[in-house]
Amino acid sequence: MNHLIPSVLLLLVLFSCKGSDIYQLASPDGRLSVKIEQTTDSGLMYRFFIDNKLVIGSSPLGYRLDGGRMLPDMQYKIVNNDYVAVNSEWHPVWGKRSVVPDVYNQLTLEFESKKDSARFVLDVRLYDDGFAFRYNIPEIGEEVCADEVTGFNYVENPVAWFYNGEDANYGPVRLTEVDTVRSPNVTLQLSDDLFLNMHEACLMQGDPLMLDSEKGEHSLVVASSAGVLGKLKSGYTSAWRVVMVGNTPGALVDSHLLELLNPDPDMDFSWVKPGIAVWDWRINGAEYNKFTYTMSYPSWVRMVDFAAEQGFGYLVLDANWYGPEFDSDSNPTNGHKAADVQRLLAYAKEKGVGVWLYLNDIGGRKFPIEETLSQYGRWGASGVKYGFMEGSPEEKNRWTQKITELCAKNRLLVDFHDGPVHPYGQMRTWPNAVTREYCHAQLDAHRVFTPSTFCTSVFVNMVAGPLDMNNGMFDLRQGPTTRIDENQP
Repeated sequence: MNHLIPSVLLLLVLFSCKGSDIYQLASPDGRLSVKIEQTTDSGLMYRFFIDNKLVIGSSPLGYRLDGGRMLPDMQYKIVNNDYVAVNSEWHPVWGKRSVVPDVYNQLTLEFESKKDSARFVLDVRLYDDGFAFRYNIPEIGEEVCADEVTGFNYVENPVAWFYNGEDANYGPVRLTEVDTVRSPNVTLQLSDDLFLNMHEACLMQGDPLMLDSEKGEHSLVVASSAGVLGKLKSGYTSAWRVVMVGNTPGALVDSHLLELLNPDPDMDFSWVKPGIAVWDWRINGAEYNKFTYTMSYPSWVRMVDFAAEQGFGYLVLDANWYGPEFDSDSNPTNGHKAADVQRLLAYAKEKGVGVWLYLNDIGGRKFPIEETLSQYGRWGASGVKYGFMEGSPEEKNRWTQKITELCAKNRLLVDFHDGPVHPYGQMRTWPNAVTREYCHAQLDAHRVFTPSTFCTSVFVNMVAGPLDMNNGMFDLRQGPTTRIDENQP
């Protein structure tokens, strides 16, 4: 079901004010609305309303070019505006729902330079649980350097919680007390019954989103990566900038807005079946029934048996199965215990248990990644746990996309950990990309894993999707444990 409806005056309003045109778009249920205006003084601006109450005051859109010009500035004229109302459905391959309504109103404003053929396009979407916008540069002539100026100027001074890497989540804190660049997700409480989450969706090009704030100001702005101007060229499309809306933190977690802003897959993913995994790294050194577990074939067989008995779907083989993970000579296709791993895969298949294989970025880059993942597929592995990715944020995103696509072609699930690119709803296009360690995944850092961080992880980190968050170690005996890498009780 997919209905495209032409312009409806009740939902899209164009009117003039002080010599400028204002475009207004409402959500399908009418509760949320956005007004967009191009002004001579400030450039392209927007305001966001909930139940006719201003929530985000006049805030900038677009880019500042090297040299100070705005894109678009008043040299750009709106030459076209298109409206569509979409009432469709998304049928996820896996997840908490088999059918997800995909219902939104969209406004597209097309700008054209009065001087040349340069064009700029703004897409705005309103859903019942939030709004999003993105920029398209169909034609700009030569490549230019630019800073994105997108801002979010909140009328109120909200309470904020921020994702904080492998440290405890930051917050609750009033936004006026924050004066640094931080990653999303950012969850904001504006009142007892109004919560927002700031993130991005469908990050195909450019740097992953970072948000900057200045002490004393209740606003966020998109920050350039390490202060470096980005590159804009013809054909560029930004990620969607997303403001999710909920009456409770739980409503944010329950939303599918980020996934819906990504395109449908173009290959068969019916084979994708996420599940619970036993993890050899967590068991390494454990003693039970006069047997000491190690990361080796005899222990792996016992772990497969345990997984089969309990109905768990997978076993994850972590670092060093193909050699020391940080050794550049460790070959991820034939090193160290590769023969044992192939034997284990055959045994696990008989037991109905899938096996995931760890792959470090060192081995992933030194040896041809296409051959490595093709071989894992031929062996019959179920997935790849990819760790310690290096490079700039943009490079990491491109490499993440490449690995995800190669895994899909070889029928491998994939999990990215150790400082991954943040999730951005990619699970719709690539259902095999089941999870990321967008959190502190282990209990080893005793300074981190506190009840407050555990609770806030739900409505901060998990708003972007499922987490690789394996923070349990079960040993009810008193005193130090027997585990190798962490023996504190």
